[in-house]
Amino acid sequence: MRFTDQKTPVLPRKIERTIQDLPREVILRIFCELDLQGLHTCMLVSHAFNGLIQESGLLQYRIELWSNGMLDGPAGIPRFQSSKSRHKALLELQDSWFNLRPRKETRLESANQGTRYDFASGVLARGYASDDPEGARAWLRNLPSVLRDHEQSTIFHEEGISNSVDYIIDPTQDLLMLAEQLTEPDRGFCFKPRTLSGNAQHPQTNVEDFQYIIPHWLNLRPEHDIEDWKLAPLFQVSGRMVVLTITSSFGDQMEPNILVVFDWKTGELLGTYHSCSHAITSFLVVTPTLIVTSEYNPSYTRRHYNPHPRLLLLELQMDARGKSKLTHVQTLRFPSFQHSTIGHKALLVIIDFDITAGCGPLSPPQSPSCAYPFRPDPAASLAVVSLTLHLYKDREAALPPEHHSFHFLVPIGTILTARTIKMPSIPSSASIVDPLTSGMLPPPIAVRGLDWEEWGAKDNGACILSVDPEADLCASYGSRYAKLDSDGTGLVVIDFSPYVQAKVKDSDGEWVDEDRVLRKLVNTASMLSDAGREDCRKIFDADLGILSFAAMMTTVPVADWILMDAEHILFMRGDHVDVWTM
Repeated sequence: MRFTDQKTPVLPRKIERTIQDLPREVILRIFCELDLQGLHTCMLVSHAFNGLIQESGLLQYRIELWSNGMLDGPAGIPRFQSSKSRHKALLELQDSWFNLRPRKETRLESANQGTRYDFASGVLARGYASDDPEGARAWLRNLPSVLRDHEQSTIFHEEGISNSVDYIIDPTQDLLMLAEQLTEPDRGFCFKPRTLSGNAQHPQTNVEDFQYIIPHWLNLRPEHDIEDWKLAPLFQVSGRMVVLTITSSFGDQMEPNILVVFDWKTGELLGTYHSCSHAITSFLVVTPTLIVTSEYNPSYTRRHYNPHPRLLLLELQMDARGKSKLTHVQTLRFPSFQHSTIGHKALLVIIDFDITAGCGPLSPPQSPSCAYPFRPDPAASLAVVSLTLHLYKDREAALPPEHHSFHFLVPIGTILTARTIKMPSIPSSASIVDPLTSGMLPPPIAVRGLDWEEWGAKDNGACILSVDPEADLCASYGSRYAKLDSDGTGLVVIDFSPYVQAKVKDSDGEWVDEDRVLRKLVNTASMLSDAGREDCRKIFDADLGILSFAAMMTTVPVADWILMDAEHILFMRGDHVDVWTM
């Protein structure tokens, strides 16, 4: 301590330090832990931070990933070792989608023949089930890929699958899951995990097969003829899980059914859920533990009938004993029907109610040979709920029904947000039990949850579109939704990602024609025609909801239907398939 002549002590000067005084490498490491909003905030803090983020190839790549609703892929891909090479590949892919200009076009002859189809991670599977005169067989085509740098190749499987009634594929795990129907002594299904590449027992499983036996309380009722009872397995693989439901119907009426979850690597049953009065029509795995089912009340013969379509959120949780179980965490109800306009004598019957989404794999591929340098973020993906109705104006009169079809576009983020909204406590008597081990019919599940106005009818919550019943030709993957027009010659791709919306923000709501591609920044309210809006208002007593997106439109040769993944659009035409590799 120094003293002046006046004997006044002079203290050392205190040096003020901020984060900007840290070494550049440390600041970049901190920035890499931030999300997109955090990085944008830091860019506004100072010119130094803005310059640092703008000059960092890694951070610019991360910003592009987030803006496009993507996640980084696994390390170890030979062609994409650096963030610079991945960033360049991402920009080239997005440019191809933005201009609807494929980098490669391929025709697959005789590839649109079969009764069973599956499409995942660049592999198209098509074939026949065991009821075909020549037995079950499958053709697996690796589609041409710019990102994975390979041409098309085909694998044919016939041996050992002749009894299969269905199959699904997961190329990221080299998995071909076969389903065979059991009839004696019990009705049910047997599942066999096989390798996609060699049709051999999968090396990651210690069981050759596992079975699902239909519980006795779901079996044939005395008043029903067994010839009229139709069973069909609906199953999906996600990581270690196989999620399964058996659709059951007598004539044209669905029956209540059950959803079960297995670990395909051990054959262990992880959880069950029974829909009681509702019929499960489809489901979607949105996280490694969260399953969304679409279901409705099929008992339309009742006098005061309401189908009550809904999405049910089920979470796979561990109890205090370390045993897994399915827990009901949320119910998302769909809009009420407009009884004032359709009349109290009318009858609305649901013909189709399905939820689909192209979320891609929820975990990175296990082999770099089948891996992409980036993949869709499931939380930024779009789910499509298809609802088809028959409206009988007078339930007592023998008149043909009106046909109405709708698509509900639901961002997965909306579902995840709704999951966090707290519900009232559910009585213990309404918990999900294990009917396969207890042999008992489970009690009804509580249906408390959110009305459409609380989760869907909000800006960027969800929306309703009226679609042509004769041209319900659409596909979705990641943040994109593609559809063909009624004559199959107009392709519209709408993209909900911030990146694409920003690129067309100067369109002022008008179609901009550029090199045979029309682009427009719109929302779903302006996308509906007057007839479509009137159709929605006629059926639903609710706000239709609004989502903003960028739309790209072009003309294509006539197609029957389409499929889509992160790098491909497949146009199914006659007995062949035309592939756009983007």
